[in-house]
Amino acid sequence: MKLSVNFSGLENAVKTMGASKRTDFKLDLELTGIDPIDVGLELGISVELKDVIISSGLLSYKGRQVLVYIEDHGTGVGGVISGSSSGNKYHISDCSTLQGMRRQGRYDRYVVTNNITGEFKVSGYNYHNSASVEGLAKLSVCKNCLTKLNYRNYTNFTEKNKVFSEFSMESFFSTYSSYFPHMPTTKSGERDNGYTDDWTTVSAKYKYSKEYNCESCDVHLRNHKHLLHTHHINGVKSENRLTNLKALCIDCHSKQAKHGHMNVSHGDRKLITRLRHEQNKDNAVAWDDIFQLADPAMHGFLYACKQNHGPLPEVGYMLVNEGIPVAELEIAWPKANIGFVIAEEDKFQATECGWDIRSSQEGLDDIRSLVHYLGRNK
Repeated sequence: MKLSVNFSGLENAVKTMGASKRTDFKLDLELTGIDPIDVGLELGISVELKDVIISSGLLSYKGRQVLVYIEDHGTGVGGVISGSSSGNKYHISDCSTLQGMRRQGRYDRYVVTNNITGEFKVSGYNYHNSASVEGLAKLSVCKNCLTKLNYRNYTNFTEKNKVFSEFSMESFFSTYSSYFPHMPTTKSGERDNGYTDDWTTVSAKYKYSKEYNCESCDVHLRNHKHLLHTHHINGVKSENRLTNLKALCIDCHSKQAKHGHMNVSHGDRKLITRLRHEQNKDNAVAWDDIFQLADPAMHGFLYACKQNHGPLPEVGYMLVNEGIPVAELEIAWPKANIGFVIAEEDKFQATECGWDIRSSQEGLDDIRSLVHYLGRNK
């Protein structure tokens, strides 16, 4: 099949930057098939609970972050399809409910999925005639799961109702995108692009006018322009007034309100963190600074540290051994030789250097004794 691609926006941007037009540009694409696992997970795959892998409190299947739920609703399926709130809860972490199921030896058939539409396939039967019933229904997230991860500070009593009522699977998956190389995507056409035809030119000119600096954390990205975005402050993508635009690095952009759809790779976040450090743009004097700089996957643990009056950590701490950088720790308390990482390689290297390295979930599970120890070694 022949594809027609319009590069007029790119060519206009090139002219704006004062560069000459390339005539030898070629676009060679190799079509690749979609992994059957990804197709299956969008529809939902029936598994036993023992087949779901637990990593730092999160659930995964075949290397993909997933949520799990029980499809069978028995005679209550009709009410659930009609909008009843009595449906089975879906699970996003290895919460006390799932742990209890395993302890009891109950291996009900679960469905694993990474579909972010919010609609779940449910089934059951009609009480009166035993006829099978299937349909789509809205289900609620398990509150024990939110507690387990301290998702968006859920364990803080004043935040509970807000976090639960505003929970979005899209934002949830985005928050923990650093843990998983494969991320769910919205179906084609689900999100309206909304940009004007000249957006490529407008965006390029604006970033150039800001000398490729992030207007939030001030990191300079001239040599990494792909990591700098142009953000619409009011969220309306067709309003390109200069007062409505803001140049933001991909990390700061993903942390803006209503940007839960932005999945940022762990590699990109680490590069931003490294550049901030090299450019002395990572000074943190308060918890708000820590949250702005840290990977969102660490936020649940950091909320707990703050709530328990723990000392401020260092973000993106580069561990050096004999003058050679060997590991980059997401969060670290160097005087206590305690660090938190996402990448297994960083964990291995730091452990080899004698550090106490933990996952964010391990920190949450032992938060009080950890904060007490850190307080004595700050």
